[in-house]
Amino acid sequence: MKVLLLFVSGWLVAATACSQTLTLTPVNANGIYSLGAPIAWNVSFSGGTFTTGSYTIKQCGGTQIASGTIDLTKASPQVPAAALTEPGTLLAELKATPSGGTQLSALGGAIAEQNLIRPALERPADFDTFWAAKIAALNAVPMNTVITQVDSGVANVLYYQLEFTNYNGQKIYAQMARPVSGTKFPAIISMQYAGVYALPKTNVTGDASNGWLAINVMAHPYPYDQPAQYYIDLQAVGAPLYNYTKIGYLSRDTSYFLGMYLGDVRAAAYICSRSDWDGKTLVASGTSQGGCQAVMLAGLEPRISAVLAKVPAGAESVGNFYGRGQGWPYWTSTTDPNAALIKETSRYFDISNFAVRITAPTLIGMGLIDTTCPPSGVSAMINALAGPKEIVISPLEGHSGALTYYGTRRGYWYNALKAGTAIPIANQLSAPTVQATPISDTSIQLHWTNNAATANGMVIEYSTTQGQGWQTLAQPAIGTTTYVQSGLTASTHYYYRVRAVAPPTAVPPVATTMSPASDNVFASAVTQAVATAPAPRIFYRLRINQAK
Repeated sequence: MKVLLLFVSGWLVAATACSQTLTLTPVNANGIYSLGAPIAWNVSFSGGTFTTGSYTIKQCGGTQIASGTIDLTKASPQVPAAALTEPGTLLAELKATPSGGTQLSALGGAIAEQNLIRPALERPADFDTFWAAKIAALNAVPMNTVITQVDSGVANVLYYQLEFTNYNGQKIYAQMARPVSGTKFPAIISMQYAGVYALPKTNVTGDASNGWLAINVMAHPYPYDQPAQYYIDLQAVGAPLYNYTKIGYLSRDTSYFLGMYLGDVRAAAYICSRSDWDGKTLVASGTSQGGCQAVMLAGLEPRISAVLAKVPAGAESVGNFYGRGQGWPYWTSTTDPNAALIKETSRYFDISNFAVRITAPTLIGMGLIDTTCPPSGVSAMINALAGPKEIVISPLEGHSGALTYYGTRRGYWYNALKAGTAIPIANQLSAPTVQATPISDTSIQLHWTNNAATANGMVIEYSTTQGQGWQTLAQPAIGTTTYVQSGLTASTHYYYRVRAVAPPTAVPPVATTMSPASDNVFASAVTQAVATAPAPRIFYRLRINQAK
């Protein structure tokens, strides 16, 4: 991830020393499409003369479903894609070579019905039993806490080095800080993105200076404060942490991630045992591998009160077996002779399977062109969450993107959690209810009930194919509860759904939030309306980072 890999940036997708650029942006600026709606990306470039480009399109970042060439000499060139007919994502890649330059590559993303994307792998029936046994084994080993206070380097902040014993006798290393003044504090436990490296004191002193009891856990059973060469040597070929993600991955009982996860559980238990914890607020936070650990920890530690996870890894690491993008840690290829064992192991460490246990509020940030943590897998995890959630989707960013608006939203959550006030989940909206009644051979009356008190409008969508091809019919103002559609074709079924729309946020960039769609109803132009059976739905909140 940040340390091991090189990524394509969000805005400047590819460049040469002469500032030659090639960029894809979705025609729908937020990257969100309805099922059945055509999808395309606008192409822009600079710094050279481009004539043709070749593109591929992958469904859910995995299965290639289209390819072709486009003429870049035409005005406003676009990469086209067929409409999505089921919930999922698309990933477009365009390659083009400017005159006198080298080949450039750009990525474009799109998503439809994000709230209905489900995990590709089934959750193991004994998942909970397995982890209960592992935590019991951890608890059977004395914590053997070693605390060493050293200078924090920050006025009014106390800093500590921590050691614990893991279930297997290995060491767990962590650093902790707290304000000098005060007796009770909210706590935040942070985990690290992938790699093997030292942890700076600022990982905890910044939070402590803001009033937190902060702990930062080393992902590996090695000290976190050594010179850079120490960590380089640990990752060398044949060294203990060489290719660490695949150590022991033939079994759930030997996977390297078992010790990593249980180390976080132990560190959280230590924080909860301290007399200076306020006993209420315990936030799990992380990016990438750290986001994976934050979700996992919230699934195993019920005292976690909120989760802040940016581009979380650990979802569908064997997605390549199911036609989806393969998420980090990319556990195996389809031709690996041990693939069956590795796939089975992955089910016990996939964050979607921890998410179903999480009732704490969760803030997630993801990018639509992320090839390290594909948005299909992250979405599946989000939809498994049992608690309230806010999703920040960045349509132009990948794994290494800043996700600036996620940072803004995280700041609001962070401040509210520290103060012990209500978490400001952006524009919380519930789906309206809707009924459709034929009033003539060519007209139908819709009636809905607004369940979202903060909505300032509605969006009515219709289709003539159940579950596909949704089109916007009208956007009536708040307070309106009926709408008549005329000019219909007799003996034709029409399907309807309604979404509530929240006002744009005052925090730039301006963003609009829509509720989940209501349960679909259908009505024929000549027969009485009959409601379809409501599909199971997980309540969610969606935050869109609009492109500028």
